[in-house]
Amino acid sequence: MKRLLLTIVLLLLARPALALDPYEWTPKPDDPRAFEQALNRYRQPLAAYDYPTVFRGLQKDLESSPLWGKTEPAYQRLLEALRVLNERFSHFEANLAAADKKGETLDTFLARTPTGLFQFPCPDGVCFSGKGYALPYQEIEALPDPQAEDLLFRIDTVSRLLTHFKKPAIEQTVAAIENAKDRWEIYMREGMSQFPWEAAFNSATIGADNIQYPPMRQWILLHPELGVEIGTKSFKEVTAKESLAIELLGHVWYHWRNLDKPEAGLRWGGISAAVSLRDDLRPGIGFIAHWGRFVTLGVTWHDANEDGRWFNDAPFIMMGIDLFRFADDRVPAYQKKWERAIEVRERLFESR
Repeated sequence: MKRLLLTIVLLLLARPALALDPYEWTPKPDDPRAFEQALNRYRQPLAAYDYPTVFRGLQKDLESSPLWGKTEPAYQRLLEALRVLNERFSHFEANLAAADKKGETLDTFLARTPTGLFQFPCPDGVCFSGKGYALPYQEIEALPDPQAEDLLFRIDTVSRLLTHFKKPAIEQTVAAIENAKDRWEIYMREGMSQFPWEAAFNSATIGADNIQYPPMRQWILLHPELGVEIGTKSFKEVTAKESLAIELLGHVWYHWRNLDKPEAGLRWGGISAAVSLRDDLRPGIGFIAHWGRFVTLGVTWHDANEDGRWFNDAPFIMMGIDLFRFADDRVPAYQKKWERAIEVRERLFESR
């Protein structure tokens, strides 16, 4: 019993009974140290995207605070974290914050400037996880309440300012991923279909490595088309006959009307060498041209009199229908890019 009482007394001495609990603490928006007040106080530099001025000002506020004797370990760690942050931000060029360059500037800056130092609430109850100045919540709880609250206010404010700083880059990235999702969706819906062997060949030769942009060209390889051939020998006696065209080898080129606004539409055209199969004539040879998904025209020649000469008779005009047009199938490599674009977009929306 005595041992239990002694343990309780030691615990009470080690930590004040009403000490501030960092896990339960929430900032008051009307406090001068709060994030909302920092937004008002530094309205002009923030409007100019001059974050170095803001963070230098926050460091000076800490250095002039009457709550600290300037020798406390917690104060020293907070001050060192602010110094590190200001050193990193000394390399940020505010004049590069134009709307058309902001995303690129921030992405580049953030890639070499880790800003998780001030993440709040502190991960695993440890603030400033950098080597040599980590500050666990237990040490904050042991501080007098005014000092503990001052420290938490400053960490929270800087953390939220850093999120505010990253917002344009996040918004631009979200917009880029949204456009990427739309581009892939339109490409798979409106582009020329690919049979499995064509998909394999295109994946090997052209690839689908870019999550933002679908390939801008495509090979046609042994691609069957259902068609109708119209004879041109006599316009008085126009004849039409169904045929099966096989595009042996060809190429398709894609063009976005507006790359940044994929909803404006996708244009594409292609040409291929083909053979034509009919039940009433020997196989023919010719060319097939595509303009978008619904225009397929070709010119073919058949050795109708079987004299071994292909081009001594009038050609046939061929109109084709893509047999794979209405298949509910996706090129696996492209489908994965589309799904990845959806996944990234949803994750970024959640982080905003």
